[in-house]
Amino acid sequence: MLEQQGFKVDGYRETTNGKVDTVLDATQASSRYLVSVGTTTGGLLLFQVNTPCLMPPTTTETPH
Repeated sequence: MLEQQGFKVDGYRETTNGKVDTVLDATQASSRYLVSVGTTTGGLLLFQVNTPCLMPPTTTETPH
């Protein structure tokens, strides 16, 4: 699904040495987003999304 949204999968690891351990990293160049997904204890998923600054751009106009 990430690839359908324009993300490039940069890394994927999956092991099953008695427990499942999975990590996925993906980036989207146009938005500069980085998504990381990994498994945690108890079968939960940990999602991390890094984004560029989401502050609105400053204007060059002076208030009246």
